[in-house]
Amino acid sequence: MLYEISTSRKGANSVWLAERFGVQQNTAWLFRQKVQKAMKSSGGHPLEVEVHVDEFEIGAPKQGNRGVRTAAPKCVL
Repeated sequence: MLYEISTSRKGANSVWLAERFGVQQNTAWLFRQKVQKAMKSSGGHPLEVEVHVDEFEIGAPKQGNRGVRTAAPKCVL
């Protein structure tokens, strides 16, 4: 969700985020507000150091399998 918010050119609205990530709209709205506040407080200065990510997924969920994992995630290097 953070990636979508920070890279969207037109902005990621909370309704779309909620549908995309399977959360309630108010949860998506609150998370987006917190991200925007954190981004604003940085003063427009981009990160200059390496950022470590614990876990992420590439791609969108398959249609019809919402919330259900049928297979183990694939490793992408």
